[in-house]
Amino acid sequence: MNDKRLLSIVFLSLAVILITAAQLLMKQATLRHPFERPGDVLPLIKSHWTLLGVTAYGVGSLLWIYGLGKLPFFVVTTFMIMPFALLLIAAFLLYDERPASIQWAGIVLVGLGLIMILAREAK
Repeated sequence: MNDKRLLSIVFLSLAVILITAAQLLMKQATLRHPFERPGDVLPLIKSHWTLLGVTAYGVGSLLWIYGLGKLPFFVVTTFMIMPFALLLIAAFLLYDERPASIQWAGIVLVGLGLIMILAREAK
């Protein structure tokens, strides 16, 4: 794997981390500032949790766009499935949510798919 492809993989990994963090930050915002009535939107928008989440999401998206220009589409798309798997794990660990067995199986399949694609890209 050449240096440019490796850098793209690193950027995509950072995008996954930032997009996952963004979702968790925005979840935290909704826990601190419940959105139940139209008047509740302003405190939610002004929350530092929301602002940090939107910023992380924006930077993650820029890194993802960089990856789109440097790597095959199927590689980038596979990376973008990872936040969903990581968020399912985070929901279990942080929010005491109980994913179904089929969801856990999906996480395993996503992980295996990413490993197979990265192994192919490393050649």
